[in-house]
Amino acid sequence: MFDSLQSVPDEYADLFDIEVTRILDIHAPLRTGCRRSSGQHNVHVMSDKAQQAKQLRRRLERRCRRTGLPSDKQAYNAACKAARDSIMKSRADYIRSRLQEVSGNIRATWRTAQNLLHSRQRVVHDDAECADLVNKFSDFFTDKVRRICDNISVALEQSTHRLFATIPVRRRETVS
Repeated sequence: MFDSLQSVPDEYADLFDIEVTRILDIHAPLRTGCRRSSGQHNVHVMSDKAQQAKQLRRRLERRCRRTGLPSDKQAYNAACKAARDSIMKSRADYIRSRLQEVSGNIRATWRTAQNLLHSRQRVVHDDAECADLVNKFSDFFTDKVRRICDNISVALEQSTHRLFATIPVRRRETVS
């Protein structure tokens, strides 16, 4: 008698595990990728001129690596300096415009300055850290479900009668 009762929690736990895995695979499938951890390379704050300077610098870098000529090296170095100057000017213009938008409002100025200075760095984990975190969560919930199953099994083994008595449902009588 107790063998059949003992297997019920295990069956429910297995069913729960299968259903949760199925639903998670549908709504939140496992994805891997990499994400930049630095916010300073935000292309949205760069002007078109700065983006074009970066593209030219990258093109000249590839040419310099391919040919190895001193003239290509000089052109690449000049493009590096021009791109750096253009990017710095673009960032400075962006910061200046953001602060001018909120000038006169001290609270908004402070909030904008905090946002621009990245004083609240978001935590970004690499793939190995994410996998470790997922494994820890999985182990935690697996252990929790196992402990619940064990507690139910022990309670069923120790019980010779129903733990929860059924209470007859009283129907309300309608007053006319």
